Amino acid sequence: MKQKASYFFILLPLVLAVIVVILPNNNGKSQGRERLDYNLVGAAEISPDKLIFFLQYIGKDYGGAVADHRVISQTEYDEMHEFAATSLEWYLQLRPQDDTKDLRSRLARLINLVENKTDWSIIKETTDKLIHDLSRELSVIPFPLKTPDLKAGRNYYEMACADCHGARGDGRGPAAAWLNPQPSNFQEIELMNEATPHQFFNAITFGVEGTAMPSHQQAFTNQERWDLAFYLMTLRADFAPQPPTRPLKFTVNELAVTTNKKLIAQVKKEENSNAADSSLAKAVDYLRGNPPEISSEEQLTYAQQKVHESFEAYKKGDTDGAIRSVLDAYLIGIEPLEPVLKQKRNSLAATVETDFSQLRSAIREQYSLTQVTARYDRLNDDLKLVKVALNASTVQQGFAILQSATIILREGIEATLLIALMITYLVSTGYRELRKYVVAGALAGLLAGAVTWLATHFFTISIVKREAMEGLASLLATAVLFSISFWIIHKVDIQKWKSFIRTQAEKAMGTGSGIALSAAAFLAVFREAFETVLFYQVLWLRDGSESTSIIIGFVIGAAALIVVLTLIFKLGIRLPLKPFFTCTGILLGLLAFVFAGYGVRELQSVGMLKETILPWGIRWSLLDIYPTLEGLALQFGILISFLLGWFSLLAKKIRVEKKYSLRPVAIELK
Repeated sequence: MKQKASYFFILLPLVLAVIVVILPNNNGKSQGRERLDYNLVGAAEISPDKLIFFLQYIGKDYGGAVADHRVISQTEYDEMHEFAATSLEWYLQLRPQDDTKDLRSRLARLINLVENKTDWSIIKETTDKLIHDLSRELSVIPFPLKTPDLKAGRNYYEMACADCHGARGDGRGPAAAWLNPQPSNFQEIELMNEATPHQFFNAITFGVEGTAMPSHQQAFTNQERWDLAFYLMTLRADFAPQPPTRPLKFTVNELAVTTNKKLIAQVKKEENSNAADSSLAKAVDYLRGNPPEISSEEQLTYAQQKVHESFEAYKKGDTDGAIRSVLDAYLIGIEPLEPVLKQKRNSLAATVETDFSQLRSAIREQYSLTQVTARYDRLNDDLKLVKVALNASTVQQGFAILQSATIILREGIEATLLIALMITYLVSTGYRELRKYVVAGALAGLLAGAVTWLATHFFTISIVKREAMEGLASLLATAVLFSISFWIIHKVDIQKWKSFIRTQAEKAMGTGSGIALSAAAFLAVFREAFETVLFYQVLWLRDGSESTSIIIGFVIGAAALIVVLTLIFKLGIRLPLKPFFTCTGILLGLLAFVFAGYGVRELQSVGMLKETILPWGIRWSLLDIYPTLEGLALQFGILISFLLGWFSLLAKKIRVEKKYSLRPVAIELK
């Protein structure tokens, strides 16, 4: 009974810390409100995206309504006029305080141009400029955040579009005969050379009024609609992709919003080329069929626009919308860039993460507009510095080798340190049979890491789910690590330890109680394996031209890791048992401390745990210490409980020594 009471007081700080972490916000707001659907297109009827779609529609179809200053289709003309008027009306609702009044006057001018039956070329030029400027003003993201998958796009087309538009996109599908107007013909050369994937994306998202084209916003995700939109650009009758003699340096953003005609004209201008349009068209077609990887600049642009959108939402009193947008900005825009940014300016990466966290806290607690504005301004300044850092000179060969070697060495040591300690434990005690549990857990962790990597490629694990998975795995690992470290320090007496390990080993062999060892090994290896894959993916994408250097660095790092692990094993076997057990308990407790900070931070970043920012700038990334009440509470709860357990063991030892020191004769006789 006395021992149970002692354990209760030892573990009380940890229990209280867990309560601090899981308690809801003081204002009673549910954290679940932050875990919203990360769909970039809003479902509201009046939306910036649909306003842009109206302008795209005018620019594309005006030629079917007016020719030579005459109305050639009254129905089409009435629709053009209605869309122009609606665009201005919606803009006034979306931005009632347009200080410059520039966009407002330009939208009004568009209405006048339509009323005066102006030439299509002028209308097209006007709408194109409006689309560009309004997209920036209203934080519309006119490009995907993942490289479009045209094979997937083809599957979506066959599933949802071929029945009307035909298997080859000629507008002669089985259902076309009953439709009026007829479905679009994606083989039409002039139409497709004047179209953009963004126009198709919006048509797929919202549908086309006055036609049988429905909205597919609920049927397909944001990325799936982009895959389909980019695939449509390959259906043109004379589509003839041919690899260019020199790489065309267009981003996915540019491909999404620029017509084929403009891309060809841009290539001729930049290269001062006299090449025939037909040869350049083939090169552009090749790029349409093989879009490049998403660039860091596009990721950063998305983050900046989402921060702006968050600020606008907060000014309108939409706290939930502001939280959602700022989470989008970090998780979708910045988080994928962190490995690159940490390699170039680690201190800036830490600053950006802290400032995002402080902004979320200010929004959630509904600080004054002045206070929140200051945080937005600081974050915008951070993002400008990020752009400068990301545009710094590319990595040289030697540095690429160093980075590649560092990743595998660092992540490998973190994962295998626990494995080495566990196995050395078992070898040191002379009971080797339990090693199989640790080895099995480690191998399972490697396998799970490989499976998860495959899932990110074939089954698409979202950023939010990935962060949540890493956070939960870390907290589970924390629980296992703390229990093992706590168990170790209370068995530090060698005779008790040997007796205990023999008893536990017999149980493990007979009943499978070694699962705890397997679980700890699995969690440690799985977390680091997955993180290693992510870091190498980013390094490869960023410096693909240095692929040889990356491979050399990986081999050097792996070789160094093997040497380090060999030394750890040998040193572990030769260490005196009692000091070794003591060091092991401390190291495992330290790992539990680090994993706790990491796990809480990951779950806070996706809104699964509340986030209370402390006024002190406490931050130590090496130990995953960050200035949030919840993270520090759990970490120091672990630390205090661990120290109390340690001091209780020392106190017990002192009591035993005093007890026997009072009876020296009895000891001498023995």
